[in-house]
Amino acid sequence: MKRMASAVTGAFCLALAISNANAAHHVSAEGLWSYDEDVLVPTPLDPEDSSNTDLMNLPANVFVPTTTTAGQKFPAIIFINSWVLEEHEYTSIAKALADKGYIVFSYTTRGWWSVPGFIDTAGNKDVKDAGNVISYLINNYPVDPAKIALGGTSYGSGISLNTATQDDRVAAVIATSTWGSLVES
Repeated sequence: MKRMASAVTGAFCLALAISNANAAHHVSAEGLWSYDEDVLVPTPLDPEDSSNTDLMNLPANVFVPTTTTAGQKFPAIIFINSWVLEEHEYTSIAKALADKGYIVFSYTTRGWWSVPGFIDTAGNKDVKDAGNVISYLINNYPVDPAKIALGGTSYGSGISLNTATQDDRVAAVIATSTWGSLVES
């Protein structure tokens, strides 16, 4: 696990994202999981204004292990993009984790790439979006709701940690190259 975590760094991740972007809608050669890169998670455009019902979509991808029994549930890991990167950043690691029976969901935060809104710099909107992603995952995939982890590198790790302090559904955080205060960093 240490080797995988240390491999998740800026330029290397961008290269992985570009090389793996062609993997849409396929099943692993061993039949262990399926992959969908055309996932859109609806979230409020302004989650801090309850009177505003406008929605936006966070682009995402998901690896789902092959179900072998009715009602089978899997632990899940949700990866959040690093600064400047997007939802394909963790594709190679996601494949390895899906091989081991994890649902792996990766998404791009608001303001990055083609995602509407402004970058929230790991603020309240990013935390609320992460909570909406957790709900979306639980409602749409065979997730064990007691076994959900958030993870990321740098920006994604900070959002993961901030979300974990406010959302009891987060059982673990995988934080690499993180920070205590983004403003101070």
